[in-house]
Amino acid sequence: MLVFSQKFFQDNPGDVFKTSDETYVFSYLLIILQTDIYNKSVKTKMTFQQFCKSSKLSMERDLGEEYLRYCYDQILQEPLAIHSSIEKQQNSQINWMNLERKSLQQKIYIFMPRIDYIKLFMEVFWPALFVNLNVTIERTENVQIISIAMQNATYTLQLMSMVGICDLCQQFIQWLCQLASLENKQLKQKNYKALQCIIDLAIKNGNALKNNWRPVLEIISSINYLLNEKQKGKILQEPLESISKNIQNIIDISSIDKVMQNTSNMDSRTILDFLQSLIDVSLNEITLPEPRIFSLQRLVEVTSFNMDRIRLIWMQIWNLLKAHFVTAGIHSNSDISLYACDQLKQMSVKFIQQYEHNNFKFQMEFLQPFELIYAQTSFSEVKEFILSCMRMLAHMCYYKLKSGWRVVFKIINQSLQESIVLVNISIDVLNKVFSEDLINLKDIFDEIDQTFQFLFNREEQHVLLKGIEFVQNAVESLMKHDNNFYYAFWMQSLAHICNLFQNNQQQIQEQAIQSFFKILKSNTQNIKGHQYVQIMKGMMKELFVSLSKAKKEICQMAHKSLLELVFDHDIKEAYNEISTILLNSTFQTNEYLAKTSVMTFKQIIIKEGQKLDWNQTIQILDLMVQNTTPNVLFEAAQLDQSIIDDLLSLNLPKNQIKLNSDQLTLKCILQLMLIDIIQDIVDHHIKLLNEKTYQYLLTIAQNLYKMSFRFNRQIKLRYFLQQQGFMPNLQQLPGLIKQEKSSAIGILNLLHKQSQVNEELLKDLIQFIIEILEDTKVLGQIQVNNQFKGELEKIIINNLSIIQVSVIPILNAVDLQKIQDKIKSLLSYFVQLPSCYSLLVSQCPHCQTCPYKCMQKQEWKKLFEQIQQLQLKLISQI
Repeated sequence: MLVFSQKFFQDNPGDVFKTSDETYVFSYLLIILQTDIYNKSVKTKMTFQQFCKSSKLSMERDLGEEYLRYCYDQILQEPLAIHSSIEKQQNSQINWMNLERKSLQQKIYIFMPRIDYIKLFMEVFWPALFVNLNVTIERTENVQIISIAMQNATYTLQLMSMVGICDLCQQFIQWLCQLASLENKQLKQKNYKALQCIIDLAIKNGNALKNNWRPVLEIISSINYLLNEKQKGKILQEPLESISKNIQNIIDISSIDKVMQNTSNMDSRTILDFLQSLIDVSLNEITLPEPRIFSLQRLVEVTSFNMDRIRLIWMQIWNLLKAHFVTAGIHSNSDISLYACDQLKQMSVKFIQQYEHNNFKFQMEFLQPFELIYAQTSFSEVKEFILSCMRMLAHMCYYKLKSGWRVVFKIINQSLQESIVLVNISIDVLNKVFSEDLINLKDIFDEIDQTFQFLFNREEQHVLLKGIEFVQNAVESLMKHDNNFYYAFWMQSLAHICNLFQNNQQQIQEQAIQSFFKILKSNTQNIKGHQYVQIMKGMMKELFVSLSKAKKEICQMAHKSLLELVFDHDIKEAYNEISTILLNSTFQTNEYLAKTSVMTFKQIIIKEGQKLDWNQTIQILDLMVQNTTPNVLFEAAQLDQSIIDDLLSLNLPKNQIKLNSDQLTLKCILQLMLIDIIQDIVDHHIKLLNEKTYQYLLTIAQNLYKMSFRFNRQIKLRYFLQQQGFMPNLQQLPGLIKQEKSSAIGILNLLHKQSQVNEELLKDLIQFIIEILEDTKVLGQIQVNNQFKGELEKIIINNLSIIQVSVIPILNAVDLQKIQDKIKSLLSYFVQLPSCYSLLVSQCPHCQTCPYKCMQKQEWKKLFEQIQQLQLKLISQI
């Protein structure tokens, strides 16, 4: 039936039934209906109303009258049996009819007992019999007569039970129990015989008692109390002392055990009545001023003896028991509470050993009292004990537990919100859970997710570290299984680690980042491209946002881990998202983070260029350039010279105009780093650029050059900005000399390399060279006062450096035949260059100490020789 219910539920998802449990219970109801309708021994057939009532009592929810009517009518029309079974049954009926016909022919009569006759006889005979037995026992002290009377009482009770005379049974049992009551101050032989009769009846004919077990169990409880007190050596007051001795002589304590053992032979209705009566007696015992646990203990025994009953009956049994165990578990006496929990633990170990089919909830129902007791008890020792029970189950029954895991995690989730003592015990349980494959816990991912939430809501460092470890183990376990359901869970679990990226404890922050990248690195083969994209858009982005307030070491670790992930694993689908993350990092005010992000972007471009989407990459580069552009400086550089002169004439106090010097300085540095990236692209990946991306990159470089070019030549503006707090500690005026040089060289190299493919670009290259030469010539002719003369010389030197490093090597490499129309113009500029740099050398008093190496005389000599050689080459082409 269990296998059938599981299969039916799997094959009919979203049908009438929501769980395999419902399928199982309803299947049994149909079998009962089938038996009732087609069994000839059942005279009164089950009506539809009775069937509906049974359904409501057995099922947790109403299946609806329409569905029940359909099932009832179907079984009424055709029995639940396969064809061979029906045929066999029909053959059996034919054989029986033949046997009857043959017997009649032989004049042999078959005896057919009718229970109705016995019932009628007992109803008539009962009053006289009862009076006779009662009077006889009251008037005699003869042991033999009393024994015969008790034997008759036993037989009478059995007969009344057989024919279903419940009211008469109840009266008869009450009479026997009153006769055997230990509350009588003086017990005679007849009382002890009645006591013996009741025990024998309970052992041998338990079904006969039906729903009349309570007075019997109360007597058994009293017997146990007297015998136990005697065994403990306690002296009882008379007449209890003598009663105890007499009971000890006539009743063996093992007979009580037999009563409990024989409950496994009771029918399903009687066992439920028995347990309800035992629960009532137990409830009375634990509410005494001095609580007793006899019946509670016996409940455990009876439960164990009946654990092999069909699940339908077993669940009805457990529904009775669990409420009582919860009542005992939240008792005001902690000893009673602990005892109840201990008994639950013992039963749990036995029950969990039984196999539970998928989609059933028997284990969850069985363990639920633990959850309810934990939620309601006020004793910390009880909570600790329950958690220790969960720890034991996790270790002993890990692969046996199925639906029971839900209760285990609900208890753990409650404990994680309480004292650190309880938290530590829960961590012991979780150590075992997350050291195994979580595929066994696939039905309780919601509870596990709550566990992670509660762990990370704690402030204790060791708890947070354990939480990170658990998430890592869980995610790595589930990543092995290619399943979208698992993917949703481990993504959600991984997100919990991300919540610690901004934790104020550095060790927690570091461990969270390390675990995050370790999971991604060790499971790359299990993570699909679109999943990596989602991770980058969500969690990785969140990580790098959190780095804005992180220390230098953590920023460095995160970027290093990202590069290892990119270089060592094939995640090219996520490169665009990674570039976007690095772009956003350049918006941060954290200088180290911004610089490191640009450097990381650079390394990815150099090493992974073959895998990049260059349209997206160049676009990201452009956005980085725009983001890091010191707009204040470039907007000021567009002012008329007269306005700048007026500002200087005002002699404003220093720092009168508020400038964010640090932010402007950082942007200038980042711009220089981005210009270097342009040069790296030219050096390593120029062949990967199509015409569109090449033109895009060239435009970026040209814009950078124009802005730095314009700003550098506004010498008075630079002086004014320094007076107002922009780079005030520099011994020279703030400028973008390096940016101008690097961007110019980048443009020259871009045009030169691409002109080898597209000769039309050769004109643009020569034109840009002429612009540089013209600018150098003009600068050499400008007259400025001594205050700004040094700055002008530095600009000229910067131009000469561009000429030496890039212009001359390019012209030496170019086929001069293709630029014949520009040779005279070029020669004219190069003829004038020696006078320009000779003038600078003679006038500059800081030649040896200047940080610009190109100013050293050795470099000038080398440049002079290069110019002479180029002049000769140009002359030869005229």
